[in-house]
Amino acid sequence: MKTRLALFDLDGTLYDTRRVNFLSYQKALEQFGYTMDYEYFANQCNGRHYKTFLPEIMQSETHMEEVHELKKKYYGDFLSETVENTYLRLSMQSVTSIILFWLRLLREKTVRIY
Repeated sequence: MKTRLALFDLDGTLYDTRRVNFLSYQKALEQFGYTMDYEYFANQCNGRHYKTFLPEIMQSETHMEEVHELKKKYYGDFLSETVENTYLRLSMQSVTSIILFWLRLLREKTVRIY
């Protein structure tokens, strides 16, 4: 039996989760006495790997992993802040065409989408 896989990117693509990530990191950082405003996060951190921007904020890597684990814990608390990326909205006819195209392709052969 062949393995078939289809992955869809929702975080930051179909949905804007910038504020969700900000609030999660903000709450986690507060546990260690750090603060961060939204503008800084949006311009300097969003889209970057946490191992790159957390040491810049914390001036150390000492509690970096703990902050990141807390961020993941708090993430679900802020999902109500998720916003649909409306610029990606397509007409229903376009969406149907795209879905049918991918379904045909998946049926014909094993496709991995990353």
